[in-house]
Amino acid sequence: MFKDSLGVLQARLNHEDRVLAKDIIRLAGPVVLSNLAGVLLGFTDTFFMGRVSTSALGAVGLASTVYFALFLIPRGIVSAVMPFTARRFGEGDLRGAGCVLWNSLFLVALLLPIGLLLPSVFRLFFRIMEPGAELVQLSLTYCNIRLIEFPAALLTTAIMSFMMGLGDSKTPMFISWSVVLVNVFANYILVFGKAGLRPMGIAGAAWGTVIAQTIGFCLFIAVVLVKYRRKCHVGKRSFPSVKSLGDMIKVGLPIGLADSIEVMAFGVFFALIARLGTNELAGSQIANQLAGLSFMPGFAFGAATGSMVGRWMGAGDLDAAKRSGYIGAALAMATMGISAIVFLVFPRQLVSIFTPDVGVIRVGEQLLRLMALYQIFDALNIVFRSALNSAGDSVFTGVSIVLASSILFIPGAYIGAFTLGFGLLGAWAGAIMYLVTLGVAFTLRFRNERWVSIQL
Repeated sequence: MFKDSLGVLQARLNHEDRVLAKDIIRLAGPVVLSNLAGVLLGFTDTFFMGRVSTSALGAVGLASTVYFALFLIPRGIVSAVMPFTARRFGEGDLRGAGCVLWNSLFLVALLLPIGLLLPSVFRLFFRIMEPGAELVQLSLTYCNIRLIEFPAALLTTAIMSFMMGLGDSKTPMFISWSVVLVNVFANYILVFGKAGLRPMGIAGAAWGTVIAQTIGFCLFIAVVLVKYRRKCHVGKRSFPSVKSLGDMIKVGLPIGLADSIEVMAFGVFFALIARLGTNELAGSQIANQLAGLSFMPGFAFGAATGSMVGRWMGAGDLDAAKRSGYIGAALAMATMGISAIVFLVFPRQLVSIFTPDVGVIRVGEQLLRLMALYQIFDALNIVFRSALNSAGDSVFTGVSIVLASSILFIPGAYIGAFTLGFGLLGAWAGAIMYLVTLGVAFTLRFRNERWVSIQL
């Protein structure tokens, strides 16, 4: 009798896990395609700059990293829309979800002055890092043009986070691909000077991205007005309280600071690599773009898992929230493990897509094999970080990233490359040590379940 009851319980648990896995996959599938579109935005600039010059190729990678790192602070704050929306959705409060979106508009207004400070920060960064006069000029041109999209990009983040909190990952997917198509077309015309225009080089790549992102923002606004105006009462204005804005900042600021510091750390990392040589920088940029493809399923499962954790917590089912985290991590590990195998088997073929330069190909080939070593750990890092952030435990993830960046990543990369004299491979050893540490730390944090009592 006991064995029969245990068998029924086990079957039920397996069925519930299968349902959760299907829900995560259903939500993550469109996110994979959205992430692919995001990667292809960077891929497009890298691809076209590889046909312009090696300096332009290295500069667009360095400039993109620096711009993105600084943009991530306000973007991280605004991304708090997702966990708050997911909680309200789990509680069955669609009007409350609409209020979260309205709150984000006021939040964006408060953050806009940051954009005015960024040009000075760009100049200071490149003055400190000294990657070379030509790289500085090209990188500043790219960064300053990209700033034009700053307001639209923040509002786009708010709307995408709102949709993800509601479990709508298909709409961002379609719009993201529309942005990619516009970007490819605009880059081709502006970079090489087609349709009677003069060639603009790296400036054309920046303007192409600005145009594409602005069109994407307009599409998001149209969808919100048509699809969610009545469903979530978005058409009814609501003015946020100081407390509601403070709560969003409390959750979002650690996310933004941590993401920014992490990407800035990679910016410093690439600036260090620039001192090793142009081939090393270009090869690292290409390998990093290819690694972005391998991260796609990880980030997709992370976003889907975060949304599921938030919604189940809102519904009061903490057991389902926990299981969603573990299932999401398992799915990410499986898919990123496949990427690791591809990196080990086909590194030369992958790098050759970007450039015919033999020296750059040799560097990229080495790095892809090295990157294959940390794919599984990075899957844990990505998924459990997203789950913890969605639960409201963003202070822990933020502090962990800051400490690991300042103690392990950059010092380890510098020591490996210059002090110990291992060059490029020594620098990348610091990056691997950093990502493995975060994967272990976030896994242990999720397992101790302190996040289950956090209220949003």
